[in-house]
Amino acid sequence: MQRLPRLLNLSENTGHRILKYRYLLLVALSSAIDSRIFLFCGKALAAGGPASLLLTEALSCIMLYCALDPLMEMMVYQPSGSFICFAYHYIDPAWAFTVGWIYVFHCFTIIPFDIIAAAKMMKAFLPSINIAVWLSTFIVALSATSLSGTTYFMQISALLTLAKLIMITGLGLLTVSLASKKGLPPEYKPFEYWKRPGAFNGGLFGAAGTLFFSGTSPSGLDILSLGAQESNSTPDTVRLGSRALFWTLTTLRIFNAVAAGIEAPFTDLRLLDSHSDYGRVSTTFDNTFGCLWGIQGFVGTG
Repeated sequence: MQRLPRLLNLSENTGHRILKYRYLLLVALSSAIDSRIFLFCGKALAAGGPASLLLTEALSCIMLYCALDPLMEMMVYQPSGSFICFAYHYIDPAWAFTVGWIYVFHCFTIIPFDIIAAAKMMKAFLPSINIAVWLSTFIVALSATSLSGTTYFMQISALLTLAKLIMITGLGLLTVSLASKKGLPPEYKPFEYWKRPGAFNGGLFGAAGTLFFSGTSPSGLDILSLGAQESNSTPDTVRLGSRALFWTLTTLRIFNAVAAGIEAPFTDLRLLDSHSDYGRVSTTFDNTFGCLWGIQGFVGTG
């Protein structure tokens, strides 16, 4: 225990300072845009309605800012550290111990969940291949990426983040474009779902259910504080980058909530269907992309 204060000493910056800050921002952006946007969007819409979903996303962005802003201030003041180090330095060693174990249990829960979701998605595209093959492939790829070093890890994560951003932005724009065009099925009336059946569902309890399904966790931003000691950026760059990160996250989440609200009514029973093997009907993109071959299954399984 005598070595613990020295290990958590924020004044000793032992980083190599070779990492570009844009990699940190992309990785933090990918961590903040988690799988809840894709997997629980339909259930969140069914729980509280489109207006509750939009308000919940706005509240999540405010919560994210409350975690991001002080984190950036601490990174500028003492760049070497993480949530555990900051808790030890500014609050109490017992709190740092608790945060460390919470982070461990969080990783043990989220990482298997993401690996299984990715394996099921590939199983949907290639049903002839056993899902165990995909599970083994993703586990080996994740382990190899984690052991490849800081620079390569950040570069690979940045490329995957760009792919995720392109998919979210492209699908959102395609949703709005299709919803504003004619030629869709007559039962599909995207911009009338806010009036019929309505904007809210279930009152306060419905809004609480929406927050449970779609509320984001700022724990992914811990990568930002961990990598700050490896970055060669100045404090001014860190401040500007934090603002750009916040506004990018806010724009993406609000845009996703608006697109989901015009795609399906909250009374659609398919939003709560839990019997689909790959969660195809758990999202709200099925109504919009049902007329496009291939897109419907791709988005639903993603």
